[in-house]
Amino acid sequence: MAIALCGNAVEYARALTLMEEWRNAPLLAMAANRGPLSERIIRLLGLKQGRNSRRRVGLTGSLLCLGAALIAGNALLRITYPKPTAYASGISLRPLGFGTPAAMAQARPAAPAQPAPPAKPSPAQTPRGPEPPTTAPSYIDGLQSAGLKNLSADMLIAFKIQGITPDYVRQMHELGIHPGADRLIAMKVQGVTPEYIGELRSQGFNPDEDQIIALKVQGVSADYVRGLKEAGIQGDADHVIALKVQGVTPDYIRDLRAAGLTVNSEDVIALKVQGVTADYVQGLHQQGVQPDADTIVGMRVQGVTSEYVRDIRTLGLKPSEGQIIALKVQGVTLEYMKALRGSGLRDFQDDADSYITAKVQGITPEFIAAAQKHGFKDLDLDKLIQLKNLGVLENKGDI
Repeated sequence: MAIALCGNAVEYARALTLMEEWRNAPLLAMAANRGPLSERIIRLLGLKQGRNSRRRVGLTGSLLCLGAALIAGNALLRITYPKPTAYASGISLRPLGFGTPAAMAQARPAAPAQPAPPAKPSPAQTPRGPEPPTTAPSYIDGLQSAGLKNLSADMLIAFKIQGITPDYVRQMHELGIHPGADRLIAMKVQGVTPEYIGELRSQGFNPDEDQIIALKVQGVSADYVRGLKEAGIQGDADHVIALKVQGVTPDYIRDLRAAGLTVNSEDVIALKVQGVTADYVQGLHQQGVQPDADTIVGMRVQGVTSEYVRDIRTLGLKPSEGQIIALKVQGVTLEYMKALRGSGLRDFQDDADSYITAKVQGITPEFIAAAQKHGFKDLDLDKLIQLKNLGVLENKGDI
């Protein structure tokens, strides 16, 4: 299209070449008559302008071709690139460089900023030296601050292994307990805590260091101590430890008291050691025996049962608690007592001590029968004992 408008392909190419040269060449100055400066120079030099006229004609034609090329290029650009869609009514599509006055005003360079006033110098400050770095106290320092000094390496290792901290030591001291290193380790090993000690003290007794360890070893708790008190036992730390060792419970104590037995901490320990139960006590009471705690312990040790007491009473005897124990100790049985009573001697009618003495001296039903065969009259227990000791019947000696 540009070549058709220009009419000459050579002139069109020449126009394009001139456009490229003008783009890179500087603008020429003009003469006073607003003509090109080159014409003035030619005129001053007296050169002919015919050739230049032809050049002007050619230049004019080139300019026409250049304008046609620009029009054709603009048309091609419109075909290739369609008009963009306006997305906002406020957007202006004016060519660059032809803005509105407001836009021109906005495009003016801003006034230079005023320099800020110089800052007032701050008052001089005395330079301080670097602060020393703060470090947490070491484990050894903490123990020393808690009062444990000059600990050996072995002790420190044991402390660390068992988890003994300065706070643990300090809390013990606040409770008035100042154990040595060995006892501290023992307490920590057994799980003794300041709270445990406080709970024990709340029950009314103040155990020492060794007692605290023993109480913890045996599993004595504040609840256990409270239960003993509610059952009527007011023992010290050693008694509480012994009660726990023997397996005494508050229920055991209450059962003994319900059976009619009055006991203290020492009685309860002895009864438990011998296996005395509330049923055992009630059985003796049913046979008319009302022993105290010590006597019951003696009966239990000797194997006295409620059945044994009942057998003795079937003979019409009413032995005391001490006589019952003595009969059992000497091995007096119901059969032995019946045989002696069958001899007809008055000593074996209602005196329990006669059975005990006869058993101790070795008087048997057979020996009594042998003496009676010799025609001895008015025999009693004392004469039988003399005959036995002198061996009259065995050696046929004189009385």
